[in-house]
Amino acid sequence: MLEGNVGIATITRTEIIEGMRDHERERTLRLLDSLPAFPLDSATADLAGEFIRRYRQQGLILDRPVAIIGATAVQGRCILVTYNRAHFPMPELALYGSMP
Repeated sequence: MLEGNVGIATITRTEIIEGMRDHERERTLRLLDSLPAFPLDSATADLAGEFIRRYRQQGLILDRPVAIIGATAVQGRCILVTYNRAHFPMPELALYGSMP
């Protein structure tokens, strides 16, 4: 069992709303409104950019949303719950979830 704060990166909220279907709107927004959204502040943006730069030098391209989500979790000292751990290679990131 995981313990701690629950929340989402603001970019995650954007991605969820972008992908929701019309009939899911009410339930989706109710769920999203129940979760605190961690903002993209300067420190988080800098860390996300650092992740992108670091992994590009190693030949790995990180998607900008992935870098922002990872940086948000690191900055918030949160465990990132994901179904695709391979998207988040950052060793400083605490992950919970299955492998692809």
